[in-house]
Amino acid sequence: MIVFGGLGDGGERFNDLCVLDLATQEWTRPVTTGAAPEPRSHHGTVLYGDKLIVFGGLSGLSAERLNTMHILDLEKRPWTWLHPTTFGGTSPPSGRLYPTLAVWKNQLIVFAGYTGKLRLNDMHFLDLATMRWSEPWTRC
Repeated sequence: MIVFGGLGDGGERFNDLCVLDLATQEWTRPVTTGAAPEPRSHHGTVLYGDKLIVFGGLSGLSAERLNTMHILDLEKRPWTWLHPTTFGGTSPPSGRLYPTLAVWKNQLIVFAGYTGKLRLNDMHFLDLATMRWSEPWTRC
């Protein structure tokens, strides 16, 4: 199990990375390369093949609601943090806490969340091959 970031007892936010070996119940802190994302809590993560995707959350530096995406490449050691540039077909999702993330057919799906004042009920897709955002087509 991989855990990134989070909120401490004193309200501090983290950007550390911890791994729990489920067989031995031992925690480790793996060495990574690349700049780790800023400290955050209330973010979403999803595993996509050999990549861990992190999106959104509450910044530990500015209390801003984040809409940034970061990828931890797990393919080879040391694991590497990547900070891909995304493009708009549509606008990226607004900054949010508690986003639900899923991956389906090479598409990152970002659903819902919370702005700090408003519960969101929107959905955005990111094509992971082109890094282009889109919104689902709906029929009324």
